[in-house]
Amino acid sequence: MTDTFNTGDRVRYTGKHPETSSPERIGWLGTVRTVRRARYSWNEDTVVVDFDNGREGKHFASNLEKVVTFNEGDRVTHTAREGTFPALEGKPGTVKRDQGDSRLVRVQFDHNPDPVTVWAKNLDHLPPARDVKPGETLKVRARKLEDEARALEAEATRKGNEANQKRKQAQTLREAARIVEAA
Repeated sequence: MTDTFNTGDRVRYTGKHPETSSPERIGWLGTVRTVRRARYSWNEDTVVVDFDNGREGKHFASNLEKVVTFNEGDRVTHTAREGTFPALEGKPGTVKRDQGDSRLVRVQFDHNPDPVTVWAKNLDHLPPARDVKPGETLKVRARKLEDEARALEAEATRKGNEANQKRKQAQTLREAARIVEAA
């Protein structure tokens, strides 16, 4: 299935049409000027594109793909469509930068301390955050801090148990040293 284009859409020439493609144009970026909708179901739309290099062309829709652009700071979620990391599926993040050709985007995922370069086609914009009452935000933050405190307490208990074991081992070694010295 081909994309449906509208005037003003950003597109990339792919040359995927089986009979009519121009290999020298593959990868060109441009803006849709006009779209002539197909009259019959066996036809496809014809799209006139003003390419960024100053050229223009009339192409079948199957030779084009929409280019989704991301700006630094955009909130996105990873969809893991193809050629990607399944572990990122559904993970939200913030766009750090577009790599230049709009295909690759550098994203700082919320769960990962390091930014990751991913395919733009595997990202969707997150809807804007809903209006939240200040009290709700504070409650959520308080709950998060309580959870962190419980985790720290559990870790401290575990570390305390480890310390007690080490002390017992040290005591046993000291007693063994005294027995050896006495003999």
